[in-house]
Amino acid sequence: MTAVNAETLIGITNFLSRWILFLAVAYKATKAKEKGWVILAFAFFVNALSVERYILSPLGISVMPEAYDIASMLSEFLTAGLLIWGVRHLRRGITVRDTVILGVVMLTAYLWLIFGATPGFRRLPFALQRLFPIWILSLSLIYTAITLREYAIRKGGLEELFPAGLILLGLLDLTYPFTRNIEWFANMAFFLAAIFRIIAAVGAIKFMFYEVKPPQRIKQEKLSPGAYLFTSEKELLSRFPKIFSENNVIAITRKPPQTFPSSNDIIIYWVTKVKEEQIDDKTFAISPTRIDILIDLVTKALNRGYNLIYIDAFEYIMIENDFKTALKFLLSLKDRAISQGKVLVAVINLDALGEKERKLIEREFEKM
Repeated sequence: MTAVNAETLIGITNFLSRWILFLAVAYKATKAKEKGWVILAFAFFVNALSVERYILSPLGISVMPEAYDIASMLSEFLTAGLLIWGVRHLRRGITVRDTVILGVVMLTAYLWLIFGATPGFRRLPFALQRLFPIWILSLSLIYTAITLREYAIRKGGLEELFPAGLILLGLLDLTYPFTRNIEWFANMAFFLAAIFRIIAAVGAIKFMFYEVKPPQRIKQEKLSPGAYLFTSEKELLSRFPKIFSENNVIAITRKPPQTFPSSNDIIIYWVTKVKEEQIDDKTFAISPTRIDILIDLVTKALNRGYNLIYIDAFEYIMIENDFKTALKFLLSLKDRAISQGKVLVAVINLDALGEKERKLIEREFEKM
């Protein structure tokens, strides 16, 4: 095989790998019906249409020289922005802070594109011309991969290939500004990038992310917004016997999920060390040490229309972490509930706590 034929084959392979990754993520988006996955699919669609001579030349496509650099950088910036936007949506939805950060990045990208259209930009070395857009894209791939792995329901299977492929791709892209014009390395890098994308595509099909589906109907609140403390579930149910049927509930519990009323309006996070998996559409087994993820999931559920947080797993979370960590988690739930005019109901056996810890809890909650 001649060098020209090898280069052509690598270019076509790289081109096809981009579409394979896009189709895998698009398939996942159709299955998950989650806005974040749709945005990620658009990100990989834009990436599949990247302006790169190495890929376009074998396909017989040419871009006007005066437009090439701008078009290439535009696709990199747009892909990076969509990746960040999509993965933040998957995590807990876009916050004001996220919007500001994304806006600053996009504004900086726009200013860079204006600079790219000036004669002074053309006089810069290639590495400096491409450093900013490529590194923004590379870092967004790495950030996306790290977030996806952190929020994956299962670890250790084929789904690990999705974030692994994206991290490898991001790390490889970091070298692009310095190695693109080294012919032997460029050929190898384009081929490796194709392999990494195919690896990511295989993992994307199997990947499972903690998703929060909205309640089928919004129920009327029977409790005034606030944080309430009960010392036992019996005490809670004697006061509010229909609390689970009259509210859209987020349950953080040690009880087996089947003990809750069968309802489409209860999302259950079963806190257990036995396994981590999605049991059904609205029931998830999650480790007591992943409380940072639980905070994001609860925040997302509140934004989706759930109005009441129920937690009976405080003592277990305290044992698996420590009291300070567990209290910080509980107060974070309280702040999120109250800030949105929602309800937090905590069932805690105060006899299991020391006097100091007990007073801290009682000070923060209204005891019923």
